[in-house]
Order: sequence, then structure tokens, then C-alpha cells
Amino acid sequence: KPSLLVSHDRPYHFFFDQYINIERILSCLERPVEVYEGNCFYSVSALGITPGNYVSNNISFLPLMYVNRHEKSGFDDVLGIRKKVISSALSSEFSLSVEVNDFDLVVYIGITGQKRCWIQQVDACVLLAHQMQFNSKKLLLFVDGMTSAYGKEEKVVSDSDVFDNIEHRLERIKGVRAVSLVGKDYAHKIIALTRSHFFISNSGSGAIAPLFFSNVKGILHGLVDPFFRMRLHESDRISYLGEDYCFPVDKSNNKAAVSYSANHKLVMQQ
Repeated sequence: KPSLLVSHDRPYHFFFDQYINIERILSCLERPVEVYEGNCFYSVSALGITPGNYVSNNISFLPLMYVNRHEKSGFDDVLGIRKKVISSALSSEFSLSVEVNDFDLVVYIGITGQKRCWIQQVDACVLLAHQMQFNSKKLLLFVDGMTSAYGKEEKVVSDSDVFDNIEHRLERIKGVRAVSLVGKDYAHKIIALTRSHFFISNSGSGAIAPLFFSNVKGILHGLVDPFFRMRLHESDRISYLGEDYCFPVDKSNNKAAVSYSANHKLVMQQ
């Protein structure tokens, strides 16, 4: 019995291509195929496929091909996968570690302690907290960072250090709580997004969760064009602050890796 091995450990954003390809392959095969998975950022169970136990010797890797999301067929495929992944996450047994209804405003903010670091990311959280305190409102921050494969939770020291800094700066401000999503998988992040009022994220691949797996309004900032720029998020729900507002702090020709400065007060005004 032929078998396919699905694995997309890094870079994690290619699972759209993997899932679209596996649906196309399975739809045109006459013989049944067993599907196994390695480290996947979303389990093939999101497609309604029950992965087999990894015991077969007759395995082929699922080919990874770039899907043109600007063409209608590719765009429709992405939308189809998007719906299945969201549905799978919301039907999972994962739950949030906080009672969201206790807060007046819930914000999903993406941070990074690695490349593409927004220098004022911690200051932005503090500013938002002070604004809410001034208005006697309670604020919940879901702080997102690196994403783990489905069902796993990685320790990401650099991102966790940023979260710890945020938590330390907020500890004396009443009515504010920060919850870390660093190292969580997509299911946890999608569930958090369904309870959020808006998001703030860099325009790189860290924006996949709020852009693709939610309808939450938000702000993108950064030196690179918004990740997967297409009709799905070119809408009124997204504000984008690009090179006119973000300025590199490192000497590098690679905009995808350089850290940058952006006025956090200006970002908060968007």
C-alpha cells in the first residue's frame, strides 16, 4: 500500500502548500494511500484525514510546490484550507488559561526576540496598559511568538525573554494581565484570536495566525511587504505601517532580517 509522509517543520508557513497538494494528490489517485505525518504545524486531521502510525517502509515524501495564491484557483484552495484549519482548532480540547470575560479589551500582539525585532514592542504594551488604566478599563494581552508543531510546546528563550520583560513592566499597572502564547501551537493561537478584539503584528510570517485564521482587525508594521499579500487581508480590517514609518537599526541589505524602530505612539493611534 503506497504511503505519503507529510512534514513541514520549518519553514512552518508552507503547510498551506502541503495541504493543498495532498488534497489534489488524493483526489486523483485510484488506489487508497496511507498518510503519515512528521512534525507538522497543523495535523492532517484538519483535512479529515486520520494519520497512520509511522511504521511503513513504502513511504514517499509529499512534494512541496508553491501555490500561486493570486490566481483564483490557488486563492480558493487557500480559503478552503483556512476554513478547515480554523474548524479543527475550535473543535480541539485546548482551552485558554484565563477568563477572557473578566477584561474590557483583549489584544493579540506578536513579538520577537530574534530577527525583525520591533525595538519599541515592550514600550507599546506599556503604553496600551496605561491608556486602559486611565479609562478604568481592564486589559488582557495575548503575547505571541514562535509557533510549535501541532500538539507540542517548544521553549523559545529569546521570545520568552521579551515576554518576561513585558510582564515585568506591567506588574505595577492595575487591571492588566499578559498571557504568553510563545511556543504554543496554532490551535492555541487560533482560539486566543477568536476572543481578541484586535491584533498588532510584524508584517513577516509571524502574522500568519491573525491574517489567515481570524477576522480580527489589526495593525501590521515592518520593513517587508505584508506576508502573503493577497485579497484575503487587503481589506479595511488591516492597517499597514511600512518603510515610511519603520526605520532599520542594523546595517543589512536583508530587510527580512533587520530589526527596526517605529514610534509606538504612532502605531497605537492606527
